[in-house]
Amino acid sequence: MVAVRTALIDQLVTAAIARDRIDTVVNLACGFDTRPFRLELPAHLRWFDIDGPPIIARKCEVLGRAAPRCRWHPLVADLAAGKARREALRTAMDGAQRALVLTEGLLPYLHADQVSALATDLAFNPACTVWITDLLSADSQPRVAQIYRKPFAASGIRSASVQRTARLFSPRSGSQKSRRRSIGGTARRTSPTSCTMTR
Repeated sequence: MVAVRTALIDQLVTAAIARDRIDTVVNLACGFDTRPFRLELPAHLRWFDIDGPPIIARKCEVLGRAAPRCRWHPLVADLAAGKARREALRTAMDGAQRALVLTEGLLPYLHADQVSALATDLAFNPACTVWITDLLSADSQPRVAQIYRKPFAASGIRSASVQRTARLFSPRSGSQKSRRRSIGGTARRTSPTSCTMTR
């Protein structure tokens, strides 16, 4: 299902960049995502990959001298810490006119208050034009909870926190459109939903 999600978000990202005239992409908790290196992207596009120190260090090491398709900038930040996250967003958004923020696979690892804070940070950033994330649908939550019950319980994470995100973002930001694409619909209805929120 991760492969299906990746392919679907590839489509959402490239479509949004063209449709909404995006000049900056901010990928929070980027992990080992290689979209700046494998997607057909405008050469002038700025792409910021943000994650913790071990991830960014290893990613830069693995990529070596690989040539990105756009202006790629790796950044280190603890995204669970509000101050560090806001500083990283300020750095990435500096000079941006129309930014796309990507949080693929991030929200289920945050507590409800952290998801709320992130949504608020994005809502009040005037450059944030599009937010692409993956949300757990009501139908999928019992199944996902069953699969991840033990690791989530051990960490204290509540996966249901992601339900609040769309509601928080829209009224505060003046968001005009919300587009949803079911990953489960693409792969026989077996996984979460990807959601694009646009101003």
